[in-house]
Amino acid sequence: MWILSYHEFAHKFFEDDDRELLFKCSKVLDFYSWEKIARILLMLFDNLKLNPLCQDQMTEMDALSLIVKLQNRHWVDNDINKTLEKMYNYFDEN
Repeated sequence: MWILSYHEFAHKFFEDDDRELLFKCSKVLDFYSWEKIARILLMLFDNLKLNPLCQDQMTEMDALSLIVKLQNRHWVDNDINKTLEKMYNYFDEN
């Protein structure tokens, strides 16, 4: 899904409220603390954050609270911390 998020033609699947793809990804991100999963799903959210319909879904699922919760976890990978900080700043501004 992360790789598909780079392509405009796949955004319609992420925008679809009935599929709830972003909501399901957020539940996986919240439940699992494996760094590989966190890194990939954060990159997925980062790719879709500029899409207006995906922004609405992220707002509805309270992505900012999820980002804050993830920031309070200990991550060995510094890229995760940097991505979380970038995502926090974006969601906080918007």
